[in-house]
Amino acid sequence: MAIEARDLGSASGVWQMCIGKECNFTLVVKECYTDPEAARSLEGSDGAVEGSAELSEVKRVKRREFKVWSPLLTGWSPVFERMLSSDNYVESRELQVVISDFAAEAVEIFVHFLYAGVVKGTPAMLVQVAALADKYQVSQLHALCLESVMKALTPETACEIFAAADHFHMTSLRGEALEKILIRPDKALQARPNLSAKLLEEILDSGLLCIEYTALVSMFRSWDTKKEGGDLLQPVIEAHIKRATARKPGEHSRNVLYTLWSRYEKAGKNGAFLGNWVVVTLDQAELGAENANWLMDGARYGRLNDLSPGWIKWELPHSAVRVLGFSFSHDIHNTASLEILCSEDGVAWHLASACKKQCIKARTLLACKKPPGPVKFFKVHVLEGMIASFFRTNFCIHGILQGG
Repeated sequence: MAIEARDLGSASGVWQMCIGKECNFTLVVKECYTDPEAARSLEGSDGAVEGSAELSEVKRVKRREFKVWSPLLTGWSPVFERMLSSDNYVESRELQVVISDFAAEAVEIFVHFLYAGVVKGTPAMLVQVAALADKYQVSQLHALCLESVMKALTPETACEIFAAADHFHMTSLRGEALEKILIRPDKALQARPNLSAKLLEEILDSGLLCIEYTALVSMFRSWDTKKEGGDLLQPVIEAHIKRATARKPGEHSRNVLYTLWSRYEKAGKNGAFLGNWVVVTLDQAELGAENANWLMDGARYGRLNDLSPGWIKWELPHSAVRVLGFSFSHDIHNTASLEILCSEDGVAWHLASACKKQCIKARTLLACKKPPGPVKFFKVHVLEGMIASFFRTNFCIHGILQGG
């Protein structure tokens, strides 16, 4: 699936600098790839060959050149501007740069954008173009590619985007794609994914995959084992089929505390919910006569009762959550400043969201800096103002509850 986006406004300003100029600069792309047929006959090959005659070790190098205006490059890219404005750089003296860490197709899309202000390619390819744009600091292209990829990110495209983002070390995008896979594996993994064994193991070992055992095994069995990479993935698949009976599925929730309460009810309300399933702690000593009821509401609903400067903390002793975001059941007025923090161990705290005297609309997902892994502790800290009990405001944790 190809997607297209454009930024003609930015492009038109750069074009003016190129009028009457010659295409005096060359982008040389060298792609190294393994050629399993080359070991059988090296004679007459049209590319450079490296390595021994072992079938899996023979490599070729493809070379492709793109002629461009140097003012076009310097107009878009501060990196090229520094490179071409000084004879200290070999690229400036030789009027060429060699690119060996990106595919020719990505460079072609990159160059096309510089000329036309238009970018078009598959989601995975635009991830690569975004990485290329980031390397050369073409900020408009980088932003355009990421915006396009995020719009195209669905459970069906998540695996290819996850693999590409992992390869180019794009942590935030990688996490977004992984979450799509974990929440809807029935769609994301319906066909054998084009993933490395390492990435497939990460998904299956996470304990966050929201799918029942029987459905997971059925999906594995339906995969085409003849597809490329099948031999590499098959040991991973077979290992997980053998131990899948002991696996509990993850669960996607828009209100983690209430989901735990629902589990407690389904389990027959054995034992105490408050103190066993959820532990609630306040830094305010005086709670009044309704202390027990207030804490119970805090545990199952995330209730915030007259929370003035101070904090309320939740611990999940037997659960861990991959955080997707936070919201409140009612509006938070712009008289309050607050922070939302989370922690894996209750000692080192991660600041996930901060709101300084701004109106927070009810049920709106807050901008969130997600922690890198599952967490067990959450804290709402009011720094200034108050969250009034009149509205019976609840704190909602959006996330994936770990199954195990």
